[in-house]
Amino acid sequence: MRSQLAPEGVLRVGLNMSNSLLNKGCDSDGVWQGVAPDLSRQLAEALNVGIAFVPYATPSLVARGIDGDEWTVAMIAADPARRGAIDFTRPYAQIEAGYLVPPGSPVLHPEQVDAPGRSVIAYAGSAYGLWLERHLVHARLIPATSFEDAFKRFNAGEAEVLASLLPKLQEDCRSWTGCRILDGGFMTVQQAIGCRSDCNEALSYLDDFVRSALQQFRVEELIRKHGALGLRQVSH
Repeated sequence: MRSQLAPEGVLRVGLNMSNSLLNKGCDSDGVWQGVAPDLSRQLAEALNVGIAFVPYATPSLVARGIDGDEWTVAMIAADPARRGAIDFTRPYAQIEAGYLVPPGSPVLHPEQVDAPGRSVIAYAGSAYGLWLERHLVHARLIPATSFEDAFKRFNAGEAEVLASLLPKLQEDCRSWTGCRILDGGFMTVQQAIGCRSDCNEALSYLDDFVRSALQQFRVEELIRKHGALGLRQVSH
């Protein structure tokens, strides 16, 4: 396992810094904080190796990092569009994605979003954005460069619906009086551990590690520790 996951004796972990539920950045002592860094440290301890974090601004950049061998494991959402070069463990946590509509919108239910002439804006390259690329049939999908860019353009009237993670939608809703989160999400983003697709033994080991973490409720403990509201441990 060490030869595949930590060939130089160091586990290199790719982190998606745009997901603040999983990654909180460094504290004043330069120590990485969050559910993903803590779970990564548990993995490094199990392997008895060192650890180095490789931060990325977006999930798309994390996924592309495998091409340059920049990381050996990545804490990233599992999505079919990312499979091929990357294989994923079973999910260890999940985040609901939903829709936000502006004041006075005639859209009342998620089922009404995918309609001719309607526009939806979403963070391009996110797991829910990739899901929308595959599933929207009638509505036009507008790509945004970040959570903030998506909300800013939605607020400016560029799109009729904003798609995002539920915790982010709740935050956005507080800054725009009268907007509404539609009842019921449209999909669930599943967070997993990714590794190179040619590392079959490593993937089996990582999957066993995740299963053990779920059975021992270690992910749930980390969610409580970091106050990651909106992030839920999946059922084991």
